[in-house]
Amino acid sequence: MRHFFSPLLFLFTLHCPILHGFELPWANQKHIQGNFIQEKHLAALSRPFVTQGKYHYSPETGLVWNTLKPVNNFLLINQDGVSEKQADGSFKMLTTDANFSAMLLPVFSGDPQKLTQYFKISENSKGLTLDPIAPKVSSVMQTLDLVITEQALQQIILHESNGNVTNIYLEANTQPKEKGQ
Repeated sequence: MRHFFSPLLFLFTLHCPILHGFELPWANQKHIQGNFIQEKHLAALSRPFVTQGKYHYSPETGLVWNTLKPVNNFLLINQDGVSEKQADGSFKMLTTDANFSAMLLPVFSGDPQKLTQYFKISENSKGLTLDPIAPKVSSVMQTLDLVITEQALQQIILHESNGNVTNIYLEANTQPKEKGQ
C-alpha cells in the first residue's frame, strides 16, 4: 500500500487566479512545499490506512510525494509519468501514462486553463469538485474535491470508482528556503 496518488497545494499570492468564483491562492507559486497526512479509507477495513510525509511541487521537477510514515517511499510525478526512488537512488517508472500526470499536476500548479482541460469543475460548499473528463481516469477516480481556504488548498478528497475514499490534509510550509538548503 505504498502507491497513493493524491495530492494538492497552497500558499499566499497577491494575484490569485479565479475558477468558478474560488481563488486559487497556490497558483503562480514556483515552488510549493509542505507536509501531508493521508487517510485511505478502504471498504474492506474498519480503520483508515494513514500515511504522513512531505511534498514539493515545482514546474521544472513536477510533484515529489515523500511518504515518511509508516514506511519511507519517494514518488516523482512529472510529465513523463510516475516513478519511485529505489534503494540505490535510481528511479523506477511505475507508469508512463502521461494522462494521469497531466491531470494531477494542474491541481498542484493551480493552472485554471489546464484544470478545465482535464476536469469538469463545479462548486461545492467548501471549494471545488473536479470530475475527470478522460475515460481512462474516470474508470479509477469518480471525483476529486478540493477544500480551499483564503490562503491555501487545505484538503483533497479523492472518491475512487471502487468506493474507496482518500483524504489528504495539506499543511503548507510558508517559510522561505535558506541558501544552501
